[in-house]
Amino acid sequence: MDTPNTPQQQSPLNQQRKDPNRKLKMWNIIVGIIDLVLLLLLIFWPKQCGDTVTTPAPEPLPEPIDTTAVDTTTVARDLEDRIDTARVEAGGETGQMGMTLMWNEGTQHYDVDFDAHAIEPTGDEICYKFHNIDKGQNPTRLGGKIDVDMIKQPGTRVENILWPSMEQLVDGVYRFFVVNYNGEDNNGFDVKIYVGNKSYIYKYTRPTAEDEKVKVADVTIQDHKLKAVHHYIQPTQQQ
Repeated sequence: MDTPNTPQQQSPLNQQRKDPNRKLKMWNIIVGIIDLVLLLLLIFWPKQCGDTVTTPAPEPLPEPIDTTAVDTTTVARDLEDRIDTARVEAGGETGQMGMTLMWNEGTQHYDVDFDAHAIEPTGDEICYKFHNIDKGQNPTRLGGKIDVDMIKQPGTRVENILWPSMEQLVDGVYRFFVVNYNGEDNNGFDVKIYVGNKSYIYKYTRPTAEDEKVKVADVTIQDHKLKAVHHYIQPTQQQ
């Protein structure tokens, strides 16, 4: 007696082999593994030059210049008084932060032209070229300006940079330096930097070459107040 034909049951192995989505699933697994390996390589692979664009590191700060300092407080205060007097006589204003440069004091007659410079955190530079009120130029965005720019007038010579208000100042480093614009016959210069009620007096007693730049100090401002001062020239007085 014939038995009716019945479909034979297929083994699970045969069913797996005939699964039409099997290859696609395997491919997705392989792709997932490759993606994971690439991600791990990106995270842990040592970075090579040119892999990323980074912000240049700030210029390293050298050690303060060792100059002949005036140790006597009375003498230092007398120098500050002379700087202040020279600024006033030259018509220079006083702000809440500023720098006064003085040279050829008294009987000195050196034929040299020093220039006071200051660079704000914004990148604006205050000097004889820029933001010079003597030349009818406008102050910086932060109110900084140079209002006395002496060249080779007889007697004591002065240059004066100032900011009228601390409230206008942004956070960051304000760099002060002096440039010998012209003339090699000299015996240095004197500088006063002040921030609020704090002042620093610097006496640089080395002759400078033409075009030589001498850094004086970096002043760091935060929240419209003095945070720190880095001295490149040892101050003779701090108060």
